[in-house]
Amino acid sequence: MSIHIKRILKLLTAVIIFSMAVVKIGDYDFWYHLRAGQLILETGVIKHLEPFSFAAGDAPWSVQSWLAGVILYVVYSASGLSGVIIFNALLVSLVFLLVYLTIRLAEDKGSSIALALVIIVIAAFAVRFRMFVRPHIFEFVFLAALLYLLNLYRIRGVNRLYIIPVIQILWVNIHGSHILGLMLPVIFLIGAQLSSRFGYGGGGAGNDRDGAPHLKALTRAMIILFCVNILVTLINPETYRALIFPFLITGQKTYMQNIGEWQPLNFTYLWGYGLRYTWGFSLLVILSVVGIVKSRRSVDITGLLLLILFFVMALKGIRLMAEFAIICAPVVCWNLARSGSAKDKNKEGLWPGVLAILILLFVAFPLVFMSKTYSRGLGVKENIFPERAVDFIEREGIKGNVFNSFGFGDYLAWRSFPEKKVLIHGRNEVFSQEFYQEYLDAHTDPEVWKSLADRFQITHTLLEYYLTDYEGKEMVPHLAGDPEEWVPVYWDRLSIVYVRNIPANKEVIERWGYKRIFPSYLDFTYLEDELRRGGEWETLSELERLILSSPDNEEAYLARAYLYFRMGRRYYKSAMEDLTSAVRIKPDRAMTHAALGMLQQRGGNQKEARVSYERASRLDPTYPGVMEALEGLKK
Repeated sequence: MSIHIKRILKLLTAVIIFSMAVVKIGDYDFWYHLRAGQLILETGVIKHLEPFSFAAGDAPWSVQSWLAGVILYVVYSASGLSGVIIFNALLVSLVFLLVYLTIRLAEDKGSSIALALVIIVIAAFAVRFRMFVRPHIFEFVFLAALLYLLNLYRIRGVNRLYIIPVIQILWVNIHGSHILGLMLPVIFLIGAQLSSRFGYGGGGAGNDRDGAPHLKALTRAMIILFCVNILVTLINPETYRALIFPFLITGQKTYMQNIGEWQPLNFTYLWGYGLRYTWGFSLLVILSVVGIVKSRRSVDITGLLLLILFFVMALKGIRLMAEFAIICAPVVCWNLARSGSAKDKNKEGLWPGVLAILILLFVAFPLVFMSKTYSRGLGVKENIFPERAVDFIEREGIKGNVFNSFGFGDYLAWRSFPEKKVLIHGRNEVFSQEFYQEYLDAHTDPEVWKSLADRFQITHTLLEYYLTDYEGKEMVPHLAGDPEEWVPVYWDRLSIVYVRNIPANKEVIERWGYKRIFPSYLDFTYLEDELRRGGEWETLSELERLILSSPDNEEAYLARAYLYFRMGRRYYKSAMEDLTSAVRIKPDRAMTHAALGMLQQRGGNQKEARVSYERASRLDPTYPGVMEALEGLKK
């Protein structure tokens, strides 16, 4: 392969991976770490009592990722959110540079550059769903660096192991996954012992080679490294407690069962909607199996152990698919490369490089730059954080304790601390499982809600609405059934603000309180009561006020269209305009297209009605009445 093709391949790979990691801020936890870093820098103190939650009492503050927060805040202070995103993309690029360097350690075994870079890009797609700004990006860097340094010694005999304890000190102060830094030397030690016992030798990628350490030397080095790592892991604000921190987190069953990224891997995540996130992982698993089969007579025991361990971890928690991909890429390349004949080990023809370039240009590039799954770019992702709701609360001067949705706690801590604390935020280790369960039960049980609201003297809420990652788990429907106690004063597509009917909230209730409408999660049958009472015009007035305060509130347009439709044929045009606005806000809701089709059909426009029904059917084939309506139009 010519030097020019190699350079093109490397450049394309670098551009793809860097571009893949330039994504808008869309993760709740980011704001917590940013605020924590600011607090540490301003006070000069790492350990506090929990500062952000009024419900945490005297619980100690979670400082596991304190250094990550400090680094992120320093970058943010110097260059804003755009700088943080670029910094994150550079870290991701460093991860895959280290993976590439690890692969090339075994280049004398025939590991093709073209193959290596294609595998790295596939691995990057497997990691992509975890490339957002959060402390785990540092974990990826440390994991890739550790893998490189251990294999550098195992394969080439170059001893740079003294760098690993430095990495471990940083790791334990940045992310709870530091336990992996203790595990990997043990895996390499076990792999070397098994390789020797079964006749594969202690060298990397399956066989002994010049420069590779003898079994005794490798064993001694791994034991010393493990012991030193244990000692340096104690260099953190929590000292020995850092060693048990990962197990405390994963042992909180109530919490773990309700957090999406900690769910076990199953078919749902590997197919259908989940395929857009997991196809890279699935392809790597297939290539891993193919590589093991091809190299079964010279299998790298250490590599095999790493594959098995990290695959099992990924099965137990989908967030760990990323770690599997980082570990997997070098092993896959080494195993696939062994299938070549001995005389071709160090030769790379022209066609593999050209084919790799075509794959990167016509497959990988479109998947990065044309995908709508990820929000590429700088700044903050739209419709994720309750910016306008918090603006409303601050503008209206709503005081007192807030009942906030779990996901909103971190953003609220960034926006409102120290003037206002939150009920709950994303650092689950701060809160007991009993409190977390009470928080969950308050969403569905009115008695639990009342008990919690009274105990913490809750004066208002900031709740996630139906277009959230929690799929309705954050709804508190009984608030709408208690209009004398809780009054909705603001809601949009993302969030709801209720205020308690107390003297302190009298003015905001008079200005913004809704008496005839409330967040209904697209169930508008409650409006029938207003029609029976003859209150449709007052209801329309409230809906108009809601639209003015939140112009992209899809539900407000749909509710008004429902009212207009029920008010008779003379208002069909107004209903049509509102449905058109709702489609513009959210084009992929089957209900809106079905309603449009019904209006168009009743207005005599059969052709447009058929188009609307067909769109509704494509979006949701099970939506009630759509297929029957289409059959009726065909007749």
